[in-house]
Amino acid sequence: MTCAKAFPYREGVPFAPGKNDASEGGWIHPQSEAPACGVLVYEIRGHLEYSGALKDDYSRLFVVTSGHLSWGYAGRLNMLGPDTMAHAAAGLPDRHEIQSKDAVFGYVIAYRPELLPAALQSQLAALGLVTVDLGWAVVNQARGVRGLLQEMLFEQESGQEGWEILLQSRLMDLAVRMLRLTRRRGRKDVPGFEPGSESTDRVARYVLHLKSHYLGQETIADAARSVALSPRQFGELFRRVTGQSWRQYVHGLRLKLANELLPQTDR
Repeated sequence: MTCAKAFPYREGVPFAPGKNDASEGGWIHPQSEAPACGVLVYEIRGHLEYSGALKDDYSRLFVVTSGHLSWGYAGRLNMLGPDTMAHAAAGLPDRHEIQSKDAVFGYVIAYRPELLPAALQSQLAALGLVTVDLGWAVVNQARGVRGLLQEMLFEQESGQEGWEILLQSRLMDLAVRMLRLTRRRGRKDVPGFEPGSESTDRVARYVLHLKSHYLGQETIADAARSVALSPRQFGELFRRVTGQSWRQYVHGLRLKLANELLPQTDR
């Protein structure tokens, strides 16, 4: 299936709503033909406001890279600042009240929910409206998310062969990230993966291995040697991946096992 190119802004000119556009919801309901492939990505810039329901059958991912806005829905007020992401499931019945505090720059992806696997679609739908901070995770997600969005914009504008499939693929990536960040909010024991650094990748894989091989007598020097790094480099990257030192992380795994075994010894 091909995807007709549809832009909520003039070709080559990022969408920057003026006061009238913002008040009429042009930035959240772009006045353009719905793309056949079911995914539309566009930039938002300026002072944004919206009051009303999300009237179509599209779910939306919002990423704010700079500026601040408040989003009121169902009696709750969500605050979005730099490097935050929000997901609004299709068909939310209540009224949305969105107001920027200053000039906002970010991205919106409008997509048909059925593009996602049924299990992922239903889990996101159950969340309704949810926001996450891309910076709190063990590995900061903001750079990766921005990179995906910029790639999607480039592919949409260039229209090269296979660009529709690539947009759908990157949408899947972002949807999974959104769900994981929502489920793991505040947790620091889940290792993260940061693309673009071979050394960091090796340490991230080591952390996954360590979760089931932590009862041996391995030292930090042994661990560093196993991924071809110096103990100092290994220690710095391990802390970046896990948020803890190697010794703290290993001690935490062993303490968790001891707590799990304790009830069995009392029988």
